[in-house]
Amino acid sequence: MEKEVGIHKFEVSFADMRTSAILQMTSAIETAATLDELLLLSLSELSNLLDIPRSGILLVRDDQTTQMVSSFPPSVNLPPPIPLTETPNLAHVIQTRQPLQIHNIANAPVNAFSLLTREEGIQSVLMVPLVAHDKVAGVLVLGSLESQREFTDNEIAMARMLTGQLAAAITSFRTTEEAKRRTAELATLNDIAAAVTSSLDTREVYHTVVQQLNEYFQVDAGSLLMRDDTTGDLEFVMTLEAGEEKLAGVRVPRGQGVAGYVAENQQYAIVQDAQNDPRFYSKVSDDVGYPTRSILCVPMIVKGRTIGIIELLNKNDGDFTDSDARRLTRMAATIGVAIENARLFQQVMTGRDQVAAILNSSHDGILMADTLGFVAIANPMAARIFQTTADDLIGRQLDDLFEQMKQRAREVSMPIWLND
Repeated sequence: MEKEVGIHKFEVSFADMRTSAILQMTSAIETAATLDELLLLSLSELSNLLDIPRSGILLVRDDQTTQMVSSFPPSVNLPPPIPLTETPNLAHVIQTRQPLQIHNIANAPVNAFSLLTREEGIQSVLMVPLVAHDKVAGVLVLGSLESQREFTDNEIAMARMLTGQLAAAITSFRTTEEAKRRTAELATLNDIAAAVTSSLDTREVYHTVVQQLNEYFQVDAGSLLMRDDTTGDLEFVMTLEAGEEKLAGVRVPRGQGVAGYVAENQQYAIVQDAQNDPRFYSKVSDDVGYPTRSILCVPMIVKGRTIGIIELLNKNDGDFTDSDARRLTRMAATIGVAIENARLFQQVMTGRDQVAAILNSSHDGILMADTLGFVAIANPMAARIFQTTADDLIGRQLDDLFEQMKQRAREVSMPIWLND
């Protein structure tokens, strides 16, 4: 009887603790203003509830890596992304969607994850998948400094319950942030489109494009390079570093550098360590004394043809990601079409001005008609011949004008003595 009473008290106590944990986690989720704040508050609550000295959250990235995005106690320098192929334990948790505990890290196989935990002095870990909307968003890692600690079934159940809440909140925050990024992306494209359509000055257009992209992606410098169809070289038409224009007219030989690679392969490239990348064309940076650390480069493709590339350098906060590359690729498609249309329009305008100059300086009357015989262009001399204005001739039928000329020719050639 006493045993049954003890079990009942334990069940009530655990139920109360679970309810309290849910309320505290809910409070953390409701008060968080950003995803970073949400993760830190959640880890703090989890660590207190489960009496865990070390904890962290790794989110799954599109490039099949996991990134430690938050830790408790908070750390300024979080580790770089870890490929799932190098972390079998994490990969197993993500694939099976089941918790996994390692009682003694010292006996675990050496890999990127075990090395990371050993550096923190962690002896035992519990890994719990963050599952929401039938998708694994990441993994919660709870670390104990006690040697060979075994997490109880109740602790694991508590962790799973709380991570369910946390995963849903993370998904919601990420969806909201993605919507905000998409809105900012469209606003940037609208500003660029407005600049392209309102100005015939290509230099002004290029400046606006690079300035808007630099601000949107928060980078130290950005460049726009246009492709020479004759040689295949890429020419810097605009580079902005801290708002200052540089490198105008500098050329990169065909296929050279990251820019040349992207132009030839029509695929974006991310370089996190430029100085050690064999594709890096250092001559340009060396000539201007600019230290290039990281690069995001995407092609501008119009009707299957590369017309140029966009290159962003040295992201101010963190590394360039595949998400950055996909956003810039989407934007580059729109920007490429806008720039190409602006260039074609300028060529047409230049050609029209040249034709107008020839027509206006001619001493002969010239009429140009469309396929239906309606006058489309008339020069000043033609207007004088027909004793009217050039605008009045536009839209009239050539046959009517020729008949008018014939009538005037008869009048002029008729003898004076026949006038009566």
